[in-house]
Amino acid sequence: MLFSSLEVIKMAMIVFDYFAVLIASVVCFLFGWLWHSSVMFGDMCKKDNKTKKDKGNMLAPFLGYFITLLLTAWVLSNLMFNVGISTFEGALLMAAVIWFGFFATTKLGMVLWGEKSTTTYFISVIYDLLNLCIMALILFFL
Repeated sequence: MLFSSLEVIKMAMIVFDYFAVLIASVVCFLFGWLWHSSVMFGDMCKKDNKTKKDKGNMLAPFLGYFITLLLTAWVLSNLMFNVGISTFEGALLMAAVIWFGFFATTKLGMVLWGEKSTTTYFISVIYDLLNLCIMALILFFL
């Protein structure tokens, strides 16, 4: 019985569109770059950042973040497929539920423990919501 359940999970995890995952990740990476630039909210976030980072090697954080976007898009694609999302409203609703259940709630700890201001929290979680919605729509339409 356990073996057949694992086979079903394995088969379900294989079915997704690599191209859509890649495009969603690239678009969300560029959106994040814009969101955190001085054009939008970058200056406000830098002011609240309590840690000073060395500006030497910036490739590793960018590459690491892109990999996290790939993983997020892959998981979201699998969830959308396995749940059977058939409308773009459903894709947006799934993104919003995931955001509320995981992103908004877990990041609230940064405010509660005094690590970040409420302004930085709202900038961060609104970015996460928009990012997940953009990702879900790209995955749905591609």
